[in-house]
Amino acid sequence: MLLRLTICAAIGCGMAMMLSPGSDVLLAPVRLVQGANSGMELQNIAAMIIRHYYADGGQLVPESEFQDFVKSNFSALTEKPVNIDSWGTPYGYRIVDGGFEVRSYGPDRTENTPDDIVYQWRPKT
Repeated sequence: MLLRLTICAAIGCGMAMMLSPGSDVLLAPVRLVQGANSGMELQNIAAMIIRHYYADGGQLVPESEFQDFVKSNFSALTEKPVNIDSWGTPYGYRIVDGGFEVRSYGPDRTENTPDDIVYQWRPKT
């Protein structure tokens, strides 16, 4: 109970309640940190894509070049490859409606499931 209260105090009970009932309570803080790390990496990747967009006359990074773009524009502070999320899966990227989305597939490593972490961007018109 103390661990649950600590999680509620640190991140709010709404987030703690999102953990599945069968989750190992000892792994919950680890999963939260993994999600936060992947979320921060997604924001950094998106910021670099947006800078590239404006520096390159409104051209988005082609989907086929995304992995190489990430590897060549980010230096890792750890030994983990920068194009890989906290669960060992390459980040996803796709061009959508003139903008883009970058995605971590989350702990289940499956696209388009509730645990995905997604950053979407569209240029202002």
